[in-house]
Amino acid sequence: MSNDDTHAATPASEDDRTRKQWRGAFYGLAGLFLVVSAVTTGEALFYPKTDDAGMERIKVEQAENAEERALLAQAVEARAAVERQKGIHCLSAWNGSNSSTVDQVKSGLLDPDSFEHLETTIYGNDAGGHGLWMDYRARSEDGGMYVARIHARVDHESCEARILAGGLGSG
Repeated sequence: MSNDDTHAATPASEDDRTRKQWRGAFYGLAGLFLVVSAVTTGEALFYPKTDDAGMERIKVEQAENAEERALLAQAVEARAAVERQKGIHCLSAWNGSNSSTVDQVKSGLLDPDSFEHLETTIYGNDAGGHGLWMDYRARSEDGGMYVARIHARVDHESCEARILAGGLGSG
């Protein structure tokens, strides 16, 4: 073995060592990423999002004195009354849909399992009801997906919907 052969082998072993170090760093970072992802996903699954009203109730429970609790409780009740007047109580806290409207729309679809709620807006409060429009996505006869908007009238007390042929829920 000549002197040139030993010098030629040394840089290759240093390159191998460097590659192994980089590979180890990469796997370490990838593992850390997976752990962080699993923890944050687990938190989202086990600790669902609390809406504003829920946070206000928690603040009332955590208030330090009776006067503060009473004031916070009044604010929570006032907000709930305003939301009820606007018809918010008829919408799901999960995705903002009206279950009666969703059920009626699904029953008229060729493929009810393809239904995907996009957005629901509720407005007004006249003659004991609210106007509502809902955007959704569903599968068509030819297998493609389409987006549609329906209008409905929602009873203020029962939250039952009546789908309208057209207009902005004023029928």
